Amino acid sequence: MTNIGFQPSGAADRRGSPRSGGSVASIGEERALAPPRSGGSSRTAPLEARLSSYAPLRPQDVEVVRACHDDARSVAPGGELLRADSAHGHPRLIVSGWAAVVRTLADGRRQILQILLPGDLPGLSTQIDTPVALTQVVTTDAAPLAVALANDAPEHAALRLAWDRARAARRKQVSDQIVRLGRLSAFERVASVFVELMDRHRRAGLSDGRRIPWPLTQETLADVVGLSVVHVNRVLQQLRREGLIALRAGQLVVADPDKLTAVATCER
Repeated sequence: MTNIGFQPSGAADRRGSPRSGGSVASIGEERALAPPRSGGSSRTAPLEARLSSYAPLRPQDVEVVRACHDDARSVAPGGELLRADSAHGHPRLIVSGWAAVVRTLADGRRQILQILLPGDLPGLSTQIDTPVALTQVVTTDAAPLAVALANDAPEHAALRLAWDRARAARRKQVSDQIVRLGRLSAFERVASVFVELMDRHRRAGLSDGRRIPWPLTQETLADVVGLSVVHVNRVLQQLRREGLIALRAGQLVVADPDKLTAVATCER
């Protein structure tokens, strides 16, 4: 069984201490298994699955989505996903890897406002902060989708409906993050992050609803939930003791999604 214990060196809490880079142990093993994926090996399969989960796409809509496959770029961890050109009318589609919208304070502390996954479109959604790669990320040009959404053509009414519903879901995720940080307990915060990411992977055809790849360190998870690494470690151990999660070969496994959801939504 994967050991998710964190062994701090020096201070018991990283808050106010210099960032340690890659020295923090990963929550899962570094080797991540490829998750199940629908729609074949197409770069646009996660986006197609995600949009289709909100509204049925017509053949011409699928054609537009699948046209977003040119100009693939790889971004190393810590790199910005949007270059100067893509910030002005050239959105990108995340093909693989995890990224995040991050706010960093002057003393080096940071808050992750939102995690971005395959099928997400930084540059096409409204955001103030520049997304950065958490892992190795591959993006591709999403201009065909941007053009179709901008044009009020009746043949793409279904596509616009799916996109509007996807944007509404994204706005709810932002609201959920505010509530998570402001009112949930530490245990509930971590559980709610897992539930959200599980649902988002499922909608993108990248999960069976019980497991997702987990490439993040405990330090990064702490930056999502606004806790110290030591506190996050305690919560993870509690989640494991209660049989709510397991970490195997770089994957997060949820044995009882309904029970974890009840924790995340304060319905225990």
